Amino acid sequence: MPDAGLAGAGGERPAARGPRGGPHFSRKFPTAHDEALGRLSELRAALRSRGLSLLLDLAAEVASSMAVEAPAPALLARRYLLVELERDTPAGVVRLILDRAQELGTQVVLAHPERCRAVRDHLRLIDGARERGALIQVVAPSLVGRWGKGASVAAWQLVQTGRADLLASDSHRGRPGSQNLSASVAQLARHVPPWRIVEMTITGPSKLVRNSAAR
Repeated sequence: MPDAGLAGAGGERPAARGPRGGPHFSRKFPTAHDEALGRLSELRAALRSRGLSLLLDLAAEVASSMAVEAPAPALLARRYLLVELERDTPAGVVRLILDRAQELGTQVVLAHPERCRAVRDHLRLIDGARERGALIQVVAPSLVGRWGKGASVAAWQLVQTGRADLLASDSHRGRPGSQNLSASVAQLARHVPPWRIVEMTITGPSKLVRNSAAR
């Protein structure tokens, strides 16, 4: 599934649960809200024309700075707040993100923390975040080495020590991301028990979708 995060309900009738589209909510990768909604409408129409019935939601991966600074109405969409930890996100910002989520009454999902140098240097940041209710999401490109050795080593540490709750494709555009996801799942099968793969790729993401829609 794409990165799970902020979402609004979609779909006109009972249908199979489907993916959540994932633009960014950041200054670095600005996405106009109206444009994102328009693309979502186009996708719904295209799927209906082919007889496919899915519940599609609009989601966003929020930059760490925006999670701390953005007005509350911009962040209050659903139960979960997906926040990306970037390479240079300071350790102190992680705590500020958790404080903000508590203020908003949302649960944080930390996206690709393995890319963050502060996390790689101090994995206790992840332990502290999980103790405060955060979910940890590693991404397939990190596991297969697309983001360098440091991110790959950290991603595997998070998985093998049980700190990673979710596995995502990190796909934001039309380019296929299934190759990275398939390759990472194949590697996981050689290193972790099958139940962990199910937990990170099926059970955990499904729970996010159900709980988000129920809010």
